[in-house]
Amino acid sequence: MLSEKEFISLIEGQESSILDFKQKMYDFSDKDKATSDFVKDVICMSNTIRQSNSYIIIGIEEKKNGEKIIHGLDDDIDDAILQDKVKNKVFPRPIFSFYKLNYKNTKFGIIEFPITKYSTPLTPTVKLRGLEIGKVYYRQGTSNTEALV
Repeated sequence: MLSEKEFISLIEGQESSILDFKQKMYDFSDKDKATSDFVKDVICMSNTIRQSNSYIIIGIEEKKNGEKIIHGLDDDIDDAILQDKVKNKVFPRPIFSFYKLNYKNTKFGIIEFPITKYSTPLTPTVKLRGLEIGKVYYRQGTSNTEALV
């Protein structure tokens, strides 16, 4: 779980291969798009080679010029719901946690991906919009990318 000091350091930085900002929580009422976007983000963050934990911070919008707009988290969702969204759609099963963090009277959502050594890269086990079964995806800079083999 992030400390306030670590959180401040992250939000003062820019998006990267280990940090992604989302303006708002994935809208799971649009099941196909939100679920595929979420699953792809989880796969990409989990598969990216890194030296530290990686994060998706929900409630911050980063403009193309690097300016950040604070929105905060307005949806009340918990870790179990997010875990359920990937449990039968990804193999091996990704390890991540979701929690809320309050900073300056604003609530943010944090999806944290610890460094985990998996037996194989994570891949989708079902076809979803923008994802093919068995393909490997990872984060390159600020973009999610398919690995070419």
